[in-house]
Amino acid sequence: MARVISELLGIPQRQRRMLHVLTGLQTRTDNSAEQVLELDRQISELLHGLIEHRRATPADDLVSHLIWAHDNGKGRLSEEELTDMVVSMFFAGHQASST
Repeated sequence: MARVISELLGIPQRQRRMLHVLTGLQTRTDNSAEQVLELDRQISELLHGLIEHRRATPADDLVSHLIWAHDNGKGRLSEEELTDMVVSMFFAGHQASST
């Protein structure tokens, strides 16, 4: 499921590998709360970078379509909602594949 969500979102292969490593580290049971928060921050930062990249170079993927909705939707989707939606979809796909 994580691969499918990554493809739908348009996450490049190199970023997929990094996100896979980070989410693997995040799900360890011996992490402190601070470690989990730091991993969350790194994952969110990578996905925010994807949004910025897709804003500059749109593709036929869900992130590009969400950016279009944000930029052309007359305020229907805030920047925070856009980022939160991409992060949530990524985590949902990753959690579904680990259960």
